[in-house]
Amino acid sequence: MNSKSNTFTYTLTVLGMKCGMCESHINTTIRNKYKVNKVISKRKKNLTKIISYEEIDLNDLRSLITNLGYTVEDINQE
Repeated sequence: MNSKSNTFTYTLTVLGMKCGMCESHINTTIRNKYKVNKVISKRKKNLTKIISYEEIDLNDLRSLITNLGYTVEDINQE
């Protein structure tokens, strides 16, 4: 947890994003499920970064993205 702003930061390696709509699909799904401050996906870097007001269950997050048809290789909580 980042004590300065009381947020949690997660960096995910996500494979399978091919276009801007893939990025939007992941971002929108995460926003709808969790109380997030910011979420950004970059298909060229296979990266999704989440800044959240609440701690996110990592297994739940992995399942959420996997169910969209993408592969989560790694999740790091900062």
